[in-house]
Amino acid sequence: MLDKLKKELDSFYGIPGSDEDWQQFSKHLELKKFKKKDFILKQGETEKCIYLVQQGIVRLFAEKENKEYTFHFSFSNDFITSYDSLIQKMPSKVSIQAVTNTYIYVI
Repeated sequence: MLDKLKKELDSFYGIPGSDEDWQQFSKHLELKKFKKKDFILKQGETEKCIYLVQQGIVRLFAEKENKEYTFHFSFSNDFITSYDSLIQKMPSKVSIQAVTNTYIYVI
């Protein structure tokens, strides 16, 4: 799983990082467990992280007028976050919730 993350980061920047750089970076990764229906991020909170799903399924959705609208599902090896909230440092317009028992790397 972490090999995928390393490859993604290497390809994103176009320059492979050294093993020493990767060791330093990976010390800051945190593996968290979420139970089915647990919220990873609630609508209205400000996003501060990017998540890599190690195992399980999560969904990104919004609530409006007491209805839920699901926009995206993420599965094992997928990244997910509320990008607008993360970049703009504004309250999120969406929630991220575990659909199954899920393990996520928090970046």
